Amino acid sequence: MGGQADSVAAVLDSMPDGVVIADGPTAEVLSGGSMFWIIKGSIRARQKILGLEPVIDSEGRKACAIRFDPELVETEALPYKPIQGWRYLTVEEAPIDRPSDADSSDMPAAMRAELRALGLL
Repeated sequence: MGGQADSVAAVLDSMPDGVVIADGPTAEVLSGGSMFWIIKGSIRARQKILGLEPVIDSEGRKACAIRFDPELVETEALPYKPIQGWRYLTVEEAPIDRPSDADSSDMPAAMRAELRALGLL
């Protein structure tokens, strides 16, 4: 993994044990669901959701701990505005996984850097 997935990994590393707290857990996400990560205005990666566990947050409120697979799967970039909260994507709406052989090493370094800065790589 590299590039955009590294950005997601850095965010996740700052969270305790890769756990995010969210309201309103739903069993639907456990049947193959993924969390999609929006970076620089596009969905860039996903992480499989492994489990949902009830927890009590630091203020005594009920919440849901979401356990993620540590593997980040890069996706084809799909423009998407930043959001807060849940959005459910149908299979047709979700971006496809980026092929593991999608290598841009044959591109000139300057072009690769510019495309990465634009969030296109």
